[in-house]
Amino acid sequence: MWKQQGFIPMFHTLLAEQQVVGRLLANPGGERSLTNFLHLAELLQEASHQQPGTEGLFRWLVDCIQRPDEQTDSSQLRLESDENLVKIVTIHKAKGLEYPVVFLPFLWSARSCNSKEPFSFHYPDQPEQLYIDLGSGSEDHFLLAERERLATDLRLLYVAVTRARYSCFFSWGRISKMEQSALCFLLHGGKIPNAETLLQELKQLHHAQAPLAVKSWSEDFSLPAQGTQSHKEPLTVAHFTGSIDTSWRISSYSSLTSGHDPQPERPDYDRLAGMEIQTPPGLDIFGFPRGAAAGSCLHAILEHISFTNSSNHETIVADQLARAGFEEHWQDVVTAWIGAVLTTEIKPKFSLNRLEERNRINEMAFSFPLVSMHLPQFNQALADYDIPPLPGQQDILQGLMVGFIDLVFRHNDHYYIADYKSNFLGSAITDYGPASLQIAMLEHRYDLQYLIYTLALHRFLRTRIEDYDYECHFGSIYYLFLRGMDPNHPPETGVFTVRPPQELIERLDRCCMGQEDV
Repeated sequence: MWKQQGFIPMFHTLLAEQQVVGRLLANPGGERSLTNFLHLAELLQEASHQQPGTEGLFRWLVDCIQRPDEQTDSSQLRLESDENLVKIVTIHKAKGLEYPVVFLPFLWSARSCNSKEPFSFHYPDQPEQLYIDLGSGSEDHFLLAERERLATDLRLLYVAVTRARYSCFFSWGRISKMEQSALCFLLHGGKIPNAETLLQELKQLHHAQAPLAVKSWSEDFSLPAQGTQSHKEPLTVAHFTGSIDTSWRISSYSSLTSGHDPQPERPDYDRLAGMEIQTPPGLDIFGFPRGAAAGSCLHAILEHISFTNSSNHETIVADQLARAGFEEHWQDVVTAWIGAVLTTEIKPKFSLNRLEERNRINEMAFSFPLVSMHLPQFNQALADYDIPPLPGQQDILQGLMVGFIDLVFRHNDHYYIADYKSNFLGSAITDYGPASLQIAMLEHRYDLQYLIYTLALHRFLRTRIEDYDYECHFGSIYYLFLRGMDPNHPPETGVFTVRPPQELIERLDRCCMGQEDV
């Protein structure tokens, strides 16, 4: 939820699901703890606009804790109590609560049933059976529904008028459609009285145990006039006199390879793998549907499962297949397929099922600046390592490079990149051998993709590891072509491995910063 909707929606969901408010308030000093907790959430939400991704925001919080800025107001958490503030709540939300003073501004309003729209009701002799009237026109059905609506409103009215500890204020008078309200039913039998009768029936509520003070509307009160102001000068649209730097833009792997980027950058789900192709017969990994939906489904499964514990694999696979709209009969095939992917060695004596949760980051988002990046210089660096140049672009790129890495993991103090590919290369094991994978890598320009990913991780590690060195800390890049992975297949089937030279990465790094080659 955090990655898809943002920090605040995730935070509010966490508060509700874990009942954080009630648990904190139940402790001594819980009110202060809750205030501090909510203030901290505001600071995190504000910082999330400058700190990309969950990892960046987490690192920002750790840095603030370790090196607090005592001079900033935001570092001083609020201690004031919400208890003394005005609260605006619905009657439903007020159930079980108590307030010193309560104002009930709209007791005359009611939402009566509409006979022209569907409504529900119960027959008196069948209270356990709910009926829905879809437009029969029956007056009896409508009256039964209205009776139930009024009963519900009466219960809510009781809740409303019993929330006050000291006093409760409400407005009353001859108002259009007030006869449909619960209070009018109690005071006036559901009829609009004249002004004198209304005042008499209100005063009848006054007694020693529950005194009621009635204050009439001020005779000199008048509503402010609407729309009486006139403008001396005609209104005109403001003219923009500034300038917009159109050279600054957000770039990505897909925009660089296609020459344009019509959509915002999102996690790579094999959208370059091609069109939706007719699935060949066979309930196996080669017969599994292809295209963007299949790629998204497989990515989601690998993102949510545990690599080391397969106990919940079937449940997650079933859930993701259903979300993607695939038939239930694929569940056993995909579950076994994922198990094969996790147990296939991607390097000698290492497979993903040995990777603990604390050593992996799923869908790692990144962004780094492009400062006057000269495309000819970039292409020259590629050419020096026999890598095809970028397609036609503007000579200078200025802005941000953004993207998502499917998996970043740590093993033996080395950091690796893995990218999942659901591409269909054929229905034979040999179609996923080293030669075929090399062709697929070049055809889809995945070589440029892994260079961008490597540069992003290289920059990230350089800011996180004190004595970082590319040769010592950076491992390799694995492109996992899922349809060809199985522990029983020949080595390197379905797994493309590459490790860019340090000199190339450093040249590309300098190029992105607008620096000349050394």
